[in-house]
Order: sequence, then C-alpha cells, then structure tokens
Amino acid sequence: MEEIGSVSVGRTQYLRKMYVYRCVRQPGLALGYISVNGTGYAYRCLQCKRLRKNRSLTIVNDAIVPGTQHPEDGHHEACKGVPLAEVESRQIDRQIRDAVRTTGKRPREAFSNTMCAIPKRYKSEELQQQVIVNAPTYASVRRLLSRHRAQRCTPIPDPLNILDLLRSTLRGREADDESSHKNERFLLYSGENGKPH
Repeated sequence: MEEIGSVSVGRTQYLRKMYVYRCVRQPGLALGYISVNGTGYAYRCLQCKRLRKNRSLTIVNDAIVPGTQHPEDGHHEACKGVPLAEVESRQIDRQIRDAVRTTGKRPREAFSNTMCAIPKRYKSEELQQQVIVNAPTYASVRRLLSRHRAQRCTPIPDPLNILDLLRSTLRGREADDESSHKNERFLLYSGENGKPH
C-alpha cells in the first residue's frame, strides 16, 4: 500500500477544529479538512467543498483511517495543495486568536508565546524561516486580538463599585457545581487598615 501523509490538528477561520493533511505525492503542500456535520469522524476537503465536490476522509484519534482511495486521489481537478508554510502561518495566527479568546491572555503575551514556540513546533529550519516570513506581525493583528480579548474579559466601569461577576475568580466561575472552588472569591481589601470585604 502506498504511503499516507500525516495530519495535524488546526483551526478554521472561525476557530473550529480542522485537520491539515501533509501531502506525500506533492511534498511541501497541504490540504485542509473540516468536519462534515460537526460530529463523527468524516472530514471534507476544504477546497473541494468550495468547488462543490465531496471528497472526505475518515479521521479517528488524529490519524487517517485508510480507505479504498489514497487521500490525495478523487479531488476536484482544480483542487490543488496549498504551500505548507502558508497553511502553517495561518494556523499560527488562528492559534494566537484562540489563545486570547479562550484563556483571556493579553494579546502581546499570546503573540510572543506562540512566536517563541515556532522552533519547537517545526524541526526543519527552512520551514521555520518560511513560516516566520508568512506569519502576521503584531502590529497587523493587535486590534483584532484586543477585540477577541474584550469578548472574554468584562470591563470594569467603576473601580470603586466592582460587579459581582468580577468578584469571583475565573476558576470559580468555570468550576463544576460540585467543586469546592465554585464561586471562589478574590480576597478584596479596602481602606488603609486593609480589612477584607
């Protein structure tokens, strides 16, 4: 049986889960696959979907289940692989946005952490260089990241009158009902004597 390329987990434009397939027959190119119905194991080729053709793979536990066709066969004639460096730089941009939105990290911190992880993520020095060249600059994504963070973080209109929502920690807000950390509060001090609220 012919060798099959590997897949890695990525994010779509709307930060949903997708898979990036690294082509074997065309080294340096990749194809994107998204879930057919949001659940299950069937994933559709993104470019074929745009060209109104259905070409899907079965992916279980982040690995392709071999089928009757090679993953690179049966695509639309106009469906061509995208350069891997371009796909990976898009994935880095989406990873930064996802980190800001889900964890509430500051935009600069999320950007720096992700860019510093590039050498660990890609072993090939050539691919590292291409990804860094194609990756967005902080200045180009700063406003977008700030909007994502604003969705996660609640602004404080009056520092002397803190909302009840902000009096509990993030761990306290996201804990299960049975958890001992449910509605865990920050220790707030006021006045010169430092008496807790």
